[in-house]
Amino acid sequence: NYVIVTQETYQPEIKRRVKIPNICKEFNIHYIDMLRFIRDIGIRFD
Repeated sequence: NYVIVTQETYQPEIKRRVKIPNICKEFNIHYIDMLRFIRDIGIRFD
């Protein structure tokens, strides 16, 4: 399975210049933001 990583946020009111998370929600595709990705792969900034 694939996951899309994006810095964009879901914005349901947008009708033009649709954001990646909006497309993902429409087609039931899993997506996460960059911060979640960094946490998930275990990068730490100590």
